[in-house]
Amino acid sequence: MVVRSVAWADVRASGEIPPISLHRCQKEEIVTVMPWMDWYQSLAKPSWTPAPATIGLIWSILYPVILVTFGYVFLQAARGKIPWQVALPFVINLVANLAFSPIQFRMRNLPLASADILIVLGTIPWMMASIWPYHRWIALAQIPYLAWVSIATVLQLAIAAWNVSSADMKTHVSSFGIAMTIVGVSLLFWFSPLNEWEIDGGDFETDFQQTKDEVKSKNNWMRAGVLFVVAGSAVQICANYWPVLH
Repeated sequence: MVVRSVAWADVRASGEIPPISLHRCQKEEIVTVMPWMDWYQSLAKPSWTPAPATIGLIWSILYPVILVTFGYVFLQAARGKIPWQVALPFVINLVANLAFSPIQFRMRNLPLASADILIVLGTIPWMMASIWPYHRWIALAQIPYLAWVSIATVLQLAIAAWNVSSADMKTHVSSFGIAMTIVGVSLLFWFSPLNEWEIDGGDFETDFQQTKDEVKSKNNWMRAGVLFVVAGSAVQICANYWPVLH
């Protein structure tokens, strides 16, 4: 019996996925999945790609900062000291951050991992803008996080571009861009001042009794909507010209 280790990317590229059955294993061979580290090392990467140990060191520095700042925001939101909308980008960022490794190294889905890290990157400025009026030190503490994720995003997109076919990448990127645009338009519509107006005999009356926190919260949602629309449009443009960029 021969045990052969292959990458799923290689198996998919060949166009043939060998059936795994007890009968076949007994007579011919067992196909095993390449360990994630070997798979990652086998990918085409830019020359400036940091070593895995360096990447691990950077995250070991950032995660305590994330734990303290995010935990503080969640605690303040639970106590009612800040609106829950302020904590929302922190929740989205944390979920996307934790989802990256399973997507990248277990599913080994480079386009989906690229979309995920774009969400991580996009929510960091949103987090900083949302928390700035309440606790500026938390916003400033995210600067190293923003700097590293910006570099990691460029790296991830480069790896995806060099290891995924143009057609597959274009489809994934375009779908992601459309989804971002839809989310942005939805936010803009939902939190638009038009939703505050009531029609009575043809006159528009605006409710001016909103609290200061409510106004700040709505403004933050509007900014997030604009960010999603702009980012989604940019992603779709990149998708249309992906063969050129590739």
